[in-house]
Parts: sequence; structure tokens; C-alpha cells
Amino acid sequence: MQIPIAALSVAVFLAVPCQADAQSLGDVAKKTAAEREKRATDAKTPPKTVSNKDLVAESGSVASVAPAPTPTPETVVATAPKGDLDQKTFEGVYSAAKAIDGATSVGVNYVRFRDLVQQLSAGVSIAKDRAPFTDREAALLALFQNALTHYDNSSIFWKLQTETTDAIYNGEIPIFFETPGRPGTNALVSLAVSYGIPVTDRIITPPLPAEPKRYKAVPGNAMQKIWAQASTTVAAAAALYTAK
Repeated sequence: MQIPIAALSVAVFLAVPCQADAQSLGDVAKKTAAEREKRATDAKTPPKTVSNKDLVAESGSVASVAPAPTPTPETVVATAPKGDLDQKTFEGVYSAAKAIDGATSVGVNYVRFRDLVQQLSAGVSIAKDRAPFTDREAALLALFQNALTHYDNSSIFWKLQTETTDAIYNGEIPIFFETPGRPGTNALVSLAVSYGIPVTDRIITPPLPAEPKRYKAVPGNAMQKIWAQASTTVAAAAALYTAK
């Protein structure tokens, strides 16, 4: 049986698009399979702990840093400038510093902690208003200010913890989410590094979110590492405050 030429033309015309569609669908399937394989590999890859050196180099410069470590109370007293020190001038800030140091040692909730930080801030502000100071008094005020900076810094991480309680973070505190075209670090990463708090690269894989999401996190107890430095600073300030 002979098939009319017109019918053959129609058949060829219809077959070509079908072949193109099949090839296109095949490409899409291969691409989808490759993406799934990559996501599965990423999910199995152990998180990489980023060193302090890597993070500083990545950021180019440290945007936020902790105050310099405080020497032991004995060293502070022995090396403090000579001169008079009016205890009454620093009575309020001394009491506030001791109160927050004691609270963080035995346990405190976030709301109460913020109240204590505000009291210490007020104490530092009131003491400043009583300038001018002797060199010894100026050294004491600097210690109280450093302690306040430590507590303020710790509250940043604690606030983030209260806002990111989702189980997906496994008790860690996410401090930076990477996005295309955005630098791989930020002030919080630099701040954590300056305190010696480990910063870890993490990834959230689908189905939540739709695409893999990379972020940096610190341990859930990051605040306690900062409090340890704050406590050392308060102890040094107390030693200088009470020194004869």
C-alpha cells in the first residue's frame, strides 16, 4: 500500500517535535538527578570547623573584637597607677558589677540578665559624671567599662538564641546566613572569633528549605565563655577598688 506523500510529510513534521521534547525531558531528568546527588553528598559531608585565622582572612579585617584579656587581680593591683581612689565615686558601679557577676555564676534568665546589664551601664555612666579622675581611678573605670562590654556582647548571642529555638539548629546559635554575593563573614563571626568561641559551618538541606541553606553557628553556651572573661575583669576591678 502506498502512503500519500502529504501524509508522510505530516508524520515527519509531527515526529520531529516529539523527538525534541523527549530529548529535552531527558536533559531535565539528568540535571535533576545530578542536583539530588549533589545535595545528598553535601548532607553527608561533616561540618567544617572554621579556624580563627580562616575567618579573619575571609573578612579582611575584624569588625568587632572583645576587650583585651584582663590580667589577674594581683597583677592589676600591682601595676595600677599610683594615686588616690575615692571608693564612694565607684560604689554604685562596683555593686552592680558584683551583682551581675554573681548572677551569671549561679544562673539567671535573660530578662533578669538584661536588667542587671542596664544597672551596670547606669553605674558606669554615673561614675563617668564624677570626672576628673586620678590615674588610678581612670584605670578602675576602664575595668568596669570592659566588664560592661563583655556582658553587652554576651547578650547579643543570648538574644539570638532566644529568637532561634527551632530544633533544626540542634541547640546551636546561628549567627550568619550566607547569600550569593555577600561576604562569607560578618561582625558577629569576628566577635565570636575574638572570644575564642568556635564557629562552625552548617547546612540545612531540603525539603526545608527548598534549596540548601549554608550558615555559621556557635555553641549554645557561647555566652558562658564571655562571662568567664567578664568575671575575671570584675574580679580585677574589685581588687583595685578595695586595695589599700
